[in-house]
Amino acid sequence: MNHRRRYDRNPRPAKTCFDRSGAEYPCGQAAAEALSGFVAESQPTRCRQVDVDHTGLIVADCFRADRRSVSAWMVHQGQALDWPQHSHYRYAGDEAMARTAGRGLWQGAFLEPREARRALGE
Repeated sequence: MNHRRRYDRNPRPAKTCFDRSGAEYPCGQAAAEALSGFVAESQPTRCRQVDVDHTGLIVADCFRADRRSVSAWMVHQGQALDWPQHSHYRYAGDEAMARTAGRGLWQGAFLEPREARRALGE
């Protein structure tokens, strides 16, 4: 079993997206920086395994020391997408709010991470 972390619903650090004006920007880097900043505000972060994906990678819920959910925050900020097959739509409301507000990925156009990997032949 592969125990690497996998953020399938987060853009990879090298991913680019398009903003409201159609300009390309490094959305993967923006998501990574948002995650790093959020986690750094309340240490330690604790994770618990909730599932294993189809490739054998662990899917986990992570929480800061103040008990705030990392996944809920990332999705609410528009820096990640809900992953219903593992979250059972727990973050669907956060995703809808981010989309309506045009936050993060929702400020413009992007390929969902799974679609982007498929396009790259991964």
